[in-house]
This record gives sequence, C-alpha cells and structure tokens, in this order.
Amino acid sequence: MADGKVIEHWANRDDLGTSMQLGWTPPTPWYLVRMLLATRRARRDARR
Repeated sequence: MADGKVIEHWANRDDLGTSMQLGWTPPTPWYLVRMLLATRRARRDARR
C-alpha cells in the first residue's frame, strides 16, 4: 500500500485444477490447432 492505494498485486492461478474440479476436460491438441488457425484466418480477413 502506498498513499492508501494498492500498488502491487500477486496472484497464483490454478486454471487446470479449477477446470478439473468443475468437470471440464481440456481440449485435444488437434482442437487447439484448429482454434489457432481459425483465429489467424479471422485476423487476416479483418485486415482486408
């Protein structure tokens, strides 16, 4: 704290642990590749 304000914030995230507790199954590597390619394609098309 400095002058009554928060000047630093630390966080440790455990996204995999949280998602496992919620019953979410991580996507397959092939799905991640398809998502990446679709994102690149959408960004390229948006620039045109």
